[in-house]
Formats: sequence, C-alpha cells, structure tokens
Amino acid sequence: MSCTPEKIASIDITTDDRVAAIRGSRIDFLANSVLSPGYTVKFKNDTPVKPSRAMFHDADQKLLVSNREYPNVLLSIDAETGKNLSERRLMMTSDDHIQPIDFTIPSLKFSQHKQGDVLNLMCIHNNQFFNLNWDLRENKPKQLISLEDKYVNKSSNFMGIATSSTGQIAVGDDNGTIRLFNSPSKLPPGKFYRRAKNNLSQLADPIRHVDVSSDGKWVIWTTKTYLAIVYTEFESEKGGGTLSGFDKPMGAKKPQALILRVDPDELKKHDIKELDLKNGQFDNGPHLDADTNKTIIEEEIVASTGNYILRWKFRPIKLEYHKPRERPILIKPKFYRCKEKIVDKQFKYNTKGVVTAFDYELSDLKLDPDEQ
Repeated sequence: MSCTPEKIASIDITTDDRVAAIRGSRIDFLANSVLSPGYTVKFKNDTPVKPSRAMFHDADQKLLVSNREYPNVLLSIDAETGKNLSERRLMMTSDDHIQPIDFTIPSLKFSQHKQGDVLNLMCIHNNQFFNLNWDLRENKPKQLISLEDKYVNKSSNFMGIATSSTGQIAVGDDNGTIRLFNSPSKLPPGKFYRRAKNNLSQLADPIRHVDVSSDGKWVIWTTKTYLAIVYTEFESEKGGGTLSGFDKPMGAKKPQALILRVDPDELKKHDIKELDLKNGQFDNGPHLDADTNKTIIEEEIVASTGNYILRWKFRPIKLEYHKPRERPILIKPKFYRCKEKIVDKQFKYNTKGVVTAFDYELSDLKLDPDEQ
C-alpha cells in the first residue's frame, strides 16, 4: 500500500540548477528534470525536523534549515547525505526566552553560493530584524541575541527583507513602508541600526515580499494586487554627484514608486477571479561565478498568482521609470499558465527559466528568450 507524499512547502536552487524541495520532514531533489528521493532531516537528538525553508550555502554543499515548530533553531546539514553538521539555538540575552526567526537571507546577495564556514545572515521576526554571524566550526549549541543587536520597529511588523551584493538592506512592513539601511560593514564596531537611512511610505498596502537588484539601484516589493519599484540613486543637492538612498537621507528627493498593476481585462481573459500576487522578484541575471568581479544584470521580474506566473521584462520598466509621469502607466506582463496552484518558485541561474513548485510536483518553465 503506497502512501501519499507530503505536500511541498518551499524550494531552493543551486547555481547549477539543482533544486531542493521540502516535503514534510524530507528534502527531495530535482536535477536534469529528474526528481529523486532525498532524506529525512533530523535534530542532533535524532528527532525528525519538519523544515519550513532550506537555503543552499557553502558553495551549495550544505543546506541551512529552519522550522516553525522550533522557530529559534537553525540547522546546517550536508546537502548530499542530510547529515546534521551543526545546530544553533538562538536565545535572547535572558536564557529564559527564545529568539524566533521568521525569515533568513544571506547578508550579501548570492553570497550563500560562495565557499565558507561562516554564515552571515540577516533575520526578521515580527517587528525586529538582526544580523546573525554563525561560525560553523564552533561547537556552540546556542547563541545570544541582545536588544542592542536588533532594530526594533514599534508600529508594524516586518514582512520581507532583501539585500544587495554589497550588503545594503531593504525591509518591508505590513503598513506599506520600505526601510533602507546601509551595509552593516559601514556600522561602527559593536553597533547595530537605530534608524533607517530612508523610509519610503508612498503607499499604505501591506508588503508581502521585497527584493533588491544586485547593484542596489532598484528595490521591488509585492502587495496583494500590484508590484512597486523604486530607483534608489539620487543627485546630491551640494553637487557631490550621485548618492544612494541606502547610504544617505533623500529628503525631498525621495522617489515615487512605479506601480506595476495588472489590467482587469487581462484578468478576465485568463479567468482570474481574484488577484493574489506573491514573491515578485528579479532574475539572477546572466549569472557568473559569485567570486568574479563581473556585474550581474537583471533582465526579468516575475510574480505568481494562483496557477499563473506573471513576467515583466525589466528594460521597459527602467525606461518608463525615468520618464515624467502625469498619469498611471500600465506595463503589461506576460501570463504563463501552470497546471496547478503555485506553491513556490525560483529563477534558474544558467538559462531563462523558472522552477515552479506545486503541492506534489516540480515543473521547469522556460521563458521566451527573444521577447522584448
């Protein structure tokens, strides 16, 4: 008697396009269009873990695993065998209180694909975000996170966080505000953020997801019914050239977001009853080795709603963004219909394609290479 496999919760992808899919306590893998069974993830005490997310790291040889049942515990496992290599419990300064994590990303975009024994992460939980440096060589079961190590927002909860390749940080909240922070490398030793360089609050709709271009010049965020994008560079009033909103307050030069809405006629055409956009993100560019100095240039933006992938070409968006805007602009995305509701998706690195996850399957969606 065969058992029904558990539903896929999320996926992650390597630079050679190998996909890890979380199913209950298992992680299975897709490579060269073949889905193969993986292993059960376990704590050090041999108790099965039910991961919520997994992220490849250390040149894609390991997986960083988080889970909702014990939200303050992170695991680093061998990506090939599933062996638990290291486990870390995050605690507040008082040992009586755990430090949960809702979402974790690398402190430098794409840095998870570099080889290294130290995980440098940015983490969010409810109304706070903090930096976590985890040396995997240390046999230390817990790590303390003090109030001085966090940025705490008293008026709203953080819903998304993203970084550029140099560590600039954008955080979005449920009040519709994007906060821009400079790289932690620019902070005084032992200090953490007390305020953002800029708060962008042109719109008040709850933010679901945030992404930043590799060079830090563009920030895109997702709400239920639209995507919004801003250019972060501006001209100095004192003739000092071009500045970044991640590094300097913009004052009166705060940008107006370009809104990427979906034409209601297009929704009717594709029989979409209710728009429910998720995870608007940039592609990985014509991605080269993370250790090279060559620029990663993004060309695509995709989001999902129900069983559809929506794809915008980035170049027309950039051209429209810098034109005078007297009325709303409608830049139409291309719709790609999938056979089931989309659970998660990840851009591939070496081809113009998106790996989409459904409840029980993975699919490889190829994007039209010549479309402009």
